[in-house]
Amino acid sequence: MAVEKIGVIGAGQMGTGIAHVLSLAGYDVVLDDINKDALAKAQGLIEKNMQRQAHKGIIKEDQVQPALARIRTTQTLDDLRDRDLVIEAATEDEAIKKKIFQDLCSRISPKAMIATNTSSISVTRLAASTDRPESFIGLHFMKPHTKPPAAAPTAPTPPDHPQQPCAPAQPADHPTPPPCPPTPQPGCQPA
Repeated sequence: MAVEKIGVIGAGQMGTGIAHVLSLAGYDVVLDDINKDALAKAQGLIEKNMQRQAHKGIIKEDQVQPALARIRTTQTLDDLRDRDLVIEAATEDEAIKKKIFQDLCSRISPKAMIATNTSSISVTRLAASTDRPESFIGLHFMKPHTKPPAAAPTAPTPPDHPQQPCAPAQPADHPTPPPCPPTPQPGCQPA
């Protein structure tokens, strides 16, 4: 499945940075947050950061407006219904994340993939709270957000289910993310 339309849940520091790099990479992005002020702040910060990147020669000035135009904001998960991939970057609270996934699953296509940007909660436990654990991945975006994300596998893939790439949102012209290590790893939380 080609990934062209991506939803990002959470307009905090990580969600804002993720929406920023995805739009620059050419993806159609919908940034979702329950807080209207957080969305407005995110849009302003993304524009400011892109202008700074253009001023420093990191990106071209003519990339800024098209990238900004690829980001739409919303306060309802219903606006993520046409997304190929949804990346959750909400507050680091397992109960909140699970509630988001439960509310999200009925609103998006059964073919849509879901990712979490958690850094401290078991990805496998989060995947188990969805209707698609086999299409759920952990992505951890580093700072600065321009570095490729690290990808973490979740539950074992059933033999009759086609294997998905480890980092489906990785644009072809960007470096490949680090390979997924076998689980469990020292320091990783068990499922």
